[in-house]
Amino acid sequence: MKPSTTILSPFAASFFLALSSICFSEEPDAVFLSANADFESKDFEQAKLKFQSLVEKSLISSELYFNLGTTHFRLGNEGEAMVWMRRAVIAEPGMPEARQNIEFLRIRLGFLEFDDSSLRQLLGILPPAAGRWTGTCCLWMGLLCAAGAVFSNRLRPNRSVTVTLATILITIGVAGFALQHHQNRYIDARNFSTITSSDATALTAPSPSAKIVIALPPGSEVRALQTSGQWCYVDIPGNLRGWIKSSHLQSNWPIATQTFN
Repeated sequence: MKPSTTILSPFAASFFLALSSICFSEEPDAVFLSANADFESKDFEQAKLKFQSLVEKSLISSELYFNLGTTHFRLGNEGEAMVWMRRAVIAEPGMPEARQNIEFLRIRLGFLEFDDSSLRQLLGILPPAAGRWTGTCCLWMGLLCAAGAVFSNRLRPNRSVTVTLATILITIGVAGFALQHHQNRYIDARNFSTITSSDATALTAPSPSAKIVIALPPGSEVRALQTSGQWCYVDIPGNLRGWIKSSHLQSNWPIATQTFN
C-alpha cells in the first residue's frame, strides 16, 4: 500500500475557508493557497509553516490537518505526520485519504495503538455528553415512576407495571452513567496522545536512569494518566504503563498551538 502523498486541492477546503473568512477576512484562503503552491514546488518547510499558521488561528479542518500531515511525511517527520492524520480523522471520521495514510504508517512504523474496534468507533461518534444526559433523564423518570407506584392511589391498580417501568428506566440510567464514564476514560480523543519522537521510551519512574518498560516507535498511541513536571505517566497498549518525557508526545486533541513555537 502506498501513502497518499499528494495534498488535497484548495477547492476541497473552499467551503470551510469561505466560512473562516467571515472571521479572518481573506487571509486564511490566501495562506492555504500559498501553502499548497509551496508543497507542489517541493518547498515543504515553507508549506509546513504556512499550514501551521492556519492551525494557530484555531481553524478546524480535516483537509488542513491532512495537508499538514502529508507535508510532515515528506519532511521525514513520520511521528508528526501520524498525529496530524489522527487529527484529520477526529475532525472527519470518514475521511478515506487520512485512513489510508494511517494504515500505511501503521505498516511502515509498526507503532503500538489501542484496539480501534467497531464499538470504539461507534462510541466515538456519539455526542460527548450522550451518556450523562441519557443517565440523568432515565434515572429521574425511573425515580418518579417508583415514587408514583408507592404514593399514588391512581397508579396502585397498575403498580406492577409501574414498578417494572421504573426498574427498566433506572437500569438504563445507570447504564448511561457507566457509558459516560467509559467514553470519558477510554474513548474521548482528549485523553490520547501520539508519540512523535523517534527515540521515545517508557520508563518505570520519571527519571532518565529508571528501567525501560518498552521502546515506543513514532506514531504509537498512549493514554495520559498523570503529568509530573516534564514527565507524563501513560497507559500503553498491551496493558503496560510507564513514564514518558512530555516532549516526546503530542495530544491528539485539542491541538496545542504552543507546540509550534
